[in-house]
Amino acid sequence: MNEMLTILIREYEDLKRENAELRAIVQQLKEEISLLKGGKDSRTSSTAPSQDIGRSNKISLRTSSGKKSGGQSGHVGSTLFMSDTPDEVIDHCPQVCDHCGEDLQGVASTSFIPRQLVDLPSDISPLYIEHRSHVKICPSCKLENRGIFPDRLQAPIQYGSQVEAMAGYLSVYQSLPYQRICKLFKDFFKLPLSEGSIDTFLENLSQKSNEAYKIIEERLRESKVVGSDETGCRVGGKKHWFHVWQTPLLTFTCACAQYKYRLFCQPRIQRF
Repeated sequence: MNEMLTILIREYEDLKRENAELRAIVQQLKEEISLLKGGKDSRTSSTAPSQDIGRSNKISLRTSSGKKSGGQSGHVGSTLFMSDTPDEVIDHCPQVCDHCGEDLQGVASTSFIPRQLVDLPSDISPLYIEHRSHVKICPSCKLENRGIFPDRLQAPIQYGSQVEAMAGYLSVYQSLPYQRICKLFKDFFKLPLSEGSIDTFLENLSQKSNEAYKIIEERLRESKVVGSDETGCRVGGKKHWFHVWQTPLLTFTCACAQYKYRLFCQPRIQRF
């Protein structure tokens, strides 16, 4: 009994000593990491809170709602309805009588049972719209007069607003990179879109959205409570900070090269 007690005490002392050594190593590693970061954290510098040493992202602050997963009771689902004006009709008529074998090809149908198939066209081709500026010579003064093109048309051929809108949707909302957007336009729409064109589209859309962003910013500034968050992101190979401010009805996002504790940054559509 005494021997067993001696062994347990010895093991306890060994574990205690090993624990102390491990604590010392952990403390040393923390100090080294702190030195590498210049001793900065989110409280003493512009370092993001997500980069603080010892910060855990494993603990969720969300509380259980008590509801089962999936669709809730009373939820309005989506139903696929048949179209009253189908684009194509394929008739399936009986050729002969199933009972006596009589030829039915010349017999008129008394009724039919419809079933519809919703599909995508196998060939999605671009739509080329030609604008022509006609030239007319005045019979009185012989002046040559030309029709005026819309302001948007500045080149002999260029992409339309629908192409621009689709590129913006794929980049901003679906978060597709330029290369994959070009691939999609080539494979599905037969349009050889370049990455430079996509960049130009997004810059144009950014300018168009500035007024809407200003309205969102003003309303958020007037809100009594605004939720905010941030995360790191890569823009042009460099690290930026992506910020978001929101209320139940409004959302404002932006990215900047440095992490800054200020309410809003310069608004623009992000290009990733």
